[in-house]
Amino acid sequence: MGVIARYTIIFILLFSIFLVYLQPVKSDDTKIVLQYFYNEDCPACNETKPIINSIEQYYGDKITIQRYQVEDNPETENYKKWRNYYGFQYLPSVVVLNISSGSYTKFTDEQIDEEQIKITIEKYIAGENNEMPEDQNKSINIYYVAGAVVVINIGIVLYILVKKVKDRKK
Repeated sequence: MGVIARYTIIFILLFSIFLVYLQPVKSDDTKIVLQYFYNEDCPACNETKPIINSIEQYYGDKITIQRYQVEDNPETENYKKWRNYYGFQYLPSVVVLNISSGSYTKFTDEQIDEEQIKITIEKYIAGENNEMPEDQNKSINIYYVAGAVVVINIGIVLYILVKKVKDRKK
């Protein structure tokens, strides 16, 4: 086996090991977004507005609050996001997103509680609870990509080895 082939195999193996042990880096610039879905004519929404306002005051610039007026019209963007993307059925609804990790936590109308929302926000800020529930996973996880690369690299190494063995027999 040639020197280049040996170094190539060593590089592929070391790179594969590096990818397996790759861990997400905790960032100090974690971006948290609270999305509040409501309707002006909704009595329950009027009861939860003070909760959202209190959370906004409490966190200030640490999080972003996005308010979405949801009309009873399936053609509007806010309705599509509320109903089709998140699967909500009742107003008000809240989603706390960790933009850095792509994970989010949904709160239905009955679950909207200031303390529970704050606990979720604090966990996201601290870098905890960043795993998305299975039904909410909408992005490719880096570990799946790393695993695929490892499998491909092992296949390449095996191919090179088999080719070298066959070349020696000739």
